[in-house]
Amino acid sequence: MALIEFVSEENAQGEVANVYNTLKEKWGFVPDALKLFSSSEFLINHVFSSIGYFSTNMDLGGKLLALIRLMVSEEEKCVFCISMNRGILMQYGFLPEQLDAIQSDIENVSLPENEKSLLKFALKVVKNSSGVTSEDVQGLKSLGWTDKQILEAAYHATNQLSTDKLFNAFQINNDM
Repeated sequence: MALIEFVSEENAQGEVANVYNTLKEKWGFVPDALKLFSSSEFLINHVFSSIGYFSTNMDLGGKLLALIRLMVSEEEKCVFCISMNRGILMQYGFLPEQLDAIQSDIENVSLPENEKSLLKFALKVVKNSSGVTSEDVQGLKSLGWTDKQILEAAYHATNQLSTDKLFNAFQINNDM
């Protein structure tokens, strides 16, 4: 049971009701992960908008974004997020033993060089943001990544970090 009360689907009003209704239409239910933000119309809208944007982000792709989330969540030991992102990655064709290997060592991920480099960069931003150098960014640019893509990958990683911390703090369980 979560440590913070959610606005129930029956009691949802305004923007919270709009988000809940959209989620029920698209997914068939409203996951507790999103209900966590229901006491703040600003936060639920922000989180929902971010999910919408990144779920259609063809620049980075769903597989790379899910790997970013998985590896950040592995560092934070967010069981909910690890489980969710493993499920997403299995839909992309990853086997459980491949994911185990990736979670134990990022070098085990099989991605094109440019994607693996961006993944490692996003993780560096989370683990050691003050250690990011101009050489890191220029290296990504030399692999074809744009400023927008580099920034969005870093944002996605840091956003996942804050989500993991909130889920762990308020004890969000896997309801998916």
